[in-house]
Amino acid sequence: MKTIKKIIFLFFFIISNIFGQIKLSELMINPIGNEDTDEFIEIFNISDSAIIITDYYYINSDDTSKILALSDSVLEAGEYGIILDSEYDTTSGVYKNIIPHSVSKFTIDDDNLGLTNSSSKVIEILSKDSISIDLYITGNPFPIDGHSDERIKYDDSIWGGSLNLGGTPGYKNSISPKDYGLEILIDSCSFLSDEISGNGRIINNGLNDINGINLRVWNDANFDSIYTNGEYQHFEIISDSLHFEDTLIFNFSLSYNVLGFNQIVAKVENITHNISDSTYTNIAVPLSVGDLIINEFYPRPQITNSAEYLEIYNNTLSSINLRNIKIKDNTGSAVITNN
Repeated sequence: MKTIKKIIFLFFFIISNIFGQIKLSELMINPIGNEDTDEFIEIFNISDSAIIITDYYYINSDDTSKILALSDSVLEAGEYGIILDSEYDTTSGVYKNIIPHSVSKFTIDDDNLGLTNSSSKVIEILSKDSISIDLYITGNPFPIDGHSDERIKYDDSIWGGSLNLGGTPGYKNSISPKDYGLEILIDSCSFLSDEISGNGRIINNGLNDINGINLRVWNDANFDSIYTNGEYQHFEIISDSLHFEDTLIFNFSLSYNVLGFNQIVAKVENITHNISDSTYTNIAVPLSVGDLIINEFYPRPQITNSAEYLEIYNNTLSSINLRNIKIKDNTGSAVITNN
C-alpha cells in the first residue's frame, strides 16, 4: 500500500513539476504587416531550470505542430522565448531590431502560426508526453490591429491589448504590473463642521511588498500640485507592509483659508524604491449670503474698444476663490473660470 502511495505521489510530483513551467505570454494575432510572416507567440519560463522547448508542441485548434529551434533549442529559467512564423525572415524581418538578440527564437514545422482575429481559437502548448502545459482562448476580445494580446500576470489567465503598437516581443508586457508600484485614490471629500474631510485608498499595484509609505494630503492653496510650507496638510508615515494588491484606507481632515473653490491633493511615496503617485479633487467651501456683493455694473460701454464689466466686493475677512461661481441675469448665466 505504501508503495502505491509513493508511486501516486511521484506521478503527481512529476505532473505538477511539468505543468505550468512554460506560460503563454503574448500573441500577435493581427500584425500590421504580413499575417503569413509577422505573427508571433511569446512564451516565458517561470521555472528555475532551463527547458528544451524543441521537445514541445504547439496547437492552434486546427493543427498540431512541433516547435523547432531558430536560434536555440533551450529556454533558460526566467527568460522569454519567441515562436515565429516558419516563413519569417530572420535576417530582415519586421522584428529584427525589436526582439533582443539574447532572446531565444523558435518556429514550427508548419507554414504559419495560424492566428486569426475572425474567430476564437484555442492556443496550447503541449509537452513531449502530450501533457497540456498552458492554453489560452483568443477573442475575449481581440486586440486592435497591430497590437498584441498580452498576459497581465502568470499566475492567472487574464489578458488585454498591448499598449504598444507591435507589442513587446522579448520584453515585459506593457500591461503587466511593475515590480514596485503604488496607487492613491480620493474616494470622498466634503465640507462638514467647518473643515474639509474625506477618505481614500492606497493600493499596492506592484508585484512585491512595500515597507515604509509616506502619505501626504494637503489643501493646495496656490494650485501648483506641490506641497508648500504653510499649506494645511495631513501627513503620516505608514510602517506596516503593504502586500501585492492590498489596499489601505486612510482618512483626513484639513483646514482652509480660502472660501469657494479649494483643491485637495493626495500623494503617496516610497523612498526606498523611488515610487510615488498622486491625485486631486476639488471641493467648495460654501459662501454665505452677503459674502460677495455686486459693487458696480457697467452694462453699456460708450467708449470704442471698451467692455462691459462687473465689480465684485469681498465682504469677508477671508480670501474668496471665484472659480466656478456663477453670475446670472434675466437673459442667461456665466461661470467664472481661470481664463
